[in-house]
Amino acid sequence: MNLKVRPTEFAFDFSRADRVVWTHSNRDVTLALDGSPASFFVNDEQIADQFSSMLSPVLADLVDVAIAVHMADRLALRDLYFTNGWSRHFKLSLSVRSPDRWNDQAIKSRLEQLLSFLTEDTWSLSFVLRKEGKRSSETQQHLFKQIGDGTVAISLFSGGLDSLAGTAAAIQKSKAQKFVLVSASPNPRQRYGQQEQVKLLRQNLGLPIWHVCVPFGLHGGDQYAQEPSRRTRGLLFIVLGAVTAISGHLPTLSIYENGWGALNLPYDDSQIGTDNTRALNPRFLRQAGQFIQSITEHKCSIVNQSIYETKASMLRSAGQDILARCIPLTFSCDGFPLRAKNHAQCGFCTSCLLRRYSLEVAGLAKFDSDSYLQDWKLNRFKPNKHHLRGLRAMDWQTRRLAKCFANKEPWLPLVTEFPELRTVVTDLGFLNQQPVNEVRDHLMAMLHEHILSWNTFSALQLLSTSSLRAA
Repeated sequence: MNLKVRPTEFAFDFSRADRVVWTHSNRDVTLALDGSPASFFVNDEQIADQFSSMLSPVLADLVDVAIAVHMADRLALRDLYFTNGWSRHFKLSLSVRSPDRWNDQAIKSRLEQLLSFLTEDTWSLSFVLRKEGKRSSETQQHLFKQIGDGTVAISLFSGGLDSLAGTAAAIQKSKAQKFVLVSASPNPRQRYGQQEQVKLLRQNLGLPIWHVCVPFGLHGGDQYAQEPSRRTRGLLFIVLGAVTAISGHLPTLSIYENGWGALNLPYDDSQIGTDNTRALNPRFLRQAGQFIQSITEHKCSIVNQSIYETKASMLRSAGQDILARCIPLTFSCDGFPLRAKNHAQCGFCTSCLLRRYSLEVAGLAKFDSDSYLQDWKLNRFKPNKHHLRGLRAMDWQTRRLAKCFANKEPWLPLVTEFPELRTVVTDLGFLNQQPVNEVRDHLMAMLHEHILSWNTFSALQLLSTSSLRAA
């Protein structure tokens, strides 16, 4: 096998705001079809409409930049024949309303470094003046009244199990507040699940809940192979949430993601860098907030309110009566939505496994959907090594953690086994304004709680019968 020393280079021209034209270093040809290039869209009207305030040029630029970066990430396939099997080099020309502001070296470098941490690629960005007219979010007349005075809490609402549980628990604790939930919707199936969950929350809680739903996507992209990792989705979602928060003069954007999933520690020694997503890593949240504040000149703190909770504890906090009808509408799969009739989730990726384990621990498994493509609880399920790879990795990781907690002072063994925890403590201390020792204790409690019930997980029988259980 001949490995390449230099990463694959991609040049993307977004000088026309809604078009995707790019070249690939290996082929040195323009991949857009003659006369009908791929194009992308984002409908952010609801952001402006919700607060009866048109988007400012810098906020509209922020949305455009985030969606363009995401589309470049989608269309640039990683080359497994590169020596590290992962990295790419991007050159992007992006159209914005205020190019001088975006070309400021400090701001541009901050964004390039943020993208590099998120994707483990190198990014070279340049900004040109946008020539197209304004989007409707910048010009529209508003049909709805402003939310009004009073305490307003704003959070991302992905439609996943964590965002549902975290949102439901937060609303029940703060019944005097008004809640704005922001969803990014890349496909109709996801949008339907998000909207139905919000509808049920309103019915069950009887409290004011506003839903800002932002569809986005790529026209004409199906003709090209697309990169499945798509690490920039996290930045796009956060930008849409932050733009909504700033439009409503709200200083904090909340996220609800269990600590285990947010830290996303490597399962084994073969995983390096962004083999595991960093979209909710405390360092990324910290840097994203700093960048957004630098470009918009508005304070925007991005806080994961559930960083010290396990998925199971989040579910218990939300309450069975609230979740029972909503759980089947949620999705957790890495590949959602699957292109398989009646099967929205694969059932064997680590996200599906964490979901099912947590539902079992919380006593809510009976309310789960039956739409798994591979379901070990069904007699017809016949596992192979591919199906069991994620389960085996999770089992091995959990046993490594358990060995650390067998020590009287587990912190040193933990950071020796998982060095990432050292920087996590520092970043969380900054984000949450907490002493380092307090952050450390909270993290250890969360990790320990997660592994306590692992041996009760019903899927582990598959490893016992297939002789694949970790030693």
